[in-house]
Formats: sequence, C-alpha cells, structure tokens
Amino acid sequence: MDEFPVDEHRPNVNSATIAGEVASVERGPGQTPHLAFVVKYHKTWPQGGTTTVPLRGVVTGRRVTDLAWLQPGMWIVVHGELTADGAVYGLQVERMAAARRRPA
Repeated sequence: MDEFPVDEHRPNVNSATIAGEVASVERGPGQTPHLAFVVKYHKTWPQGGTTTVPLRGVVTGRRVTDLAWLQPGMWIVVHGELTADGAVYGLQVERMAAARRRPA
C-alpha cells in the first residue's frame, strides 16, 4: 500500500457545509468588515423528536457586500471551513428560499 499522499494532495478536513434557517445576522464595521450569523439546524431523531442546534457562521471581505440580502428567516446553505472556535467561515453562501411573509 502506498504511503499517505504528500501535503498538496491531502483533503481539506476542515471543510464544512451547513444548511438551515437564519436565526440572526450582525454586520460589524471596522478595519475588516464582517458579517456574523447563526443558522438553526433542525436535527430530527429516529424516535420522532427534533432538536435545534445553533451553528455560527462568519463572512469577511467582499462577500459582506454580496450578502446584503441575508436576513433572519431565510434558509441558506453555507460551504466553508471550520474555525478554531467552531464557527464556519463562509466561502460560499447560497439562498435556499426567501423569508416567509407574515399574514397582514
């Protein structure tokens, strides 16, 4: 059996893809503009119960202005990398569905 591949061929084990409903969005000014958000992941268990797990995400740089449409209630998919504190640094954020409208 061959030895483990050299560094340039190793998979990125920090890669993460999360999806769910946006619970909150915070835009932060400063030298490095950033956008922090929380995605509610709904885990359904075989016994029929459901658990909601909040997953934190962050985006910086040009993507902050590209995500001006992001607001609570929307369903999104985030692909990126895990940070040291357990958040997902979003490299790609896509809308799954528009926010639900409340009846008038």
